[in-house]
Amino acid sequence: DLAAQTGHAVALAVWGNFGPTVVRLIEAKQPLHTTLRIGTVLSIFDTATGRAFAATLPPDRLRQAIAGPLGEPMPAKAWRERMTELEGIVEEARRHEVSRAVGSPIPGVNAFSAPVFDIDGKPVLVITVTDREDRLPATWSGTTAEAVAKAARDLSQRIGGRAAART
Repeated sequence: DLAAQTGHAVALAVWGNFGPTVVRLIEAKQPLHTTLRIGTVLSIFDTATGRAFAATLPPDRLRQAIAGPLGEPMPAKAWRERMTELEGIVEEARRHEVSRAVGSPIPGVNAFSAPVFDIDGKPVLVITVTDREDRLPATWSGTTAEAVAKAARDLSQRIGGRAAART
């Protein structure tokens, strides 16, 4: 159990109608005052959970999500900026097997997230560990980043999933 192993809050999110949506939350051992609740829809670019999805979703689904629920067009300059940001997110996730958020969107709160893949290599779930920065250092070399990556790999394997390269 990842929550027991790390002592941090653990959230599970799926891709919902409006983006990454929390479906399960296990509280941290020590209080963590955030507005993260079941049903919370998370930012694609500003949260570790959203970044884990962004790094693995097919480009057409991601483009649709960035456009918003009504498909409103994004100005070309803003679109280029988001795509440049996405390139960094994808590269970081591939290098570390996890995505992270350092003090974003909540100052003083860090998070690590990793996707769980189905048999077709599509992300079906993202596991996120989050806590205050004094209890969850944002270092890649820490034990939490590896524990989250391992939990996602193990769960992917248990459901017959496999990671697929982003196209």
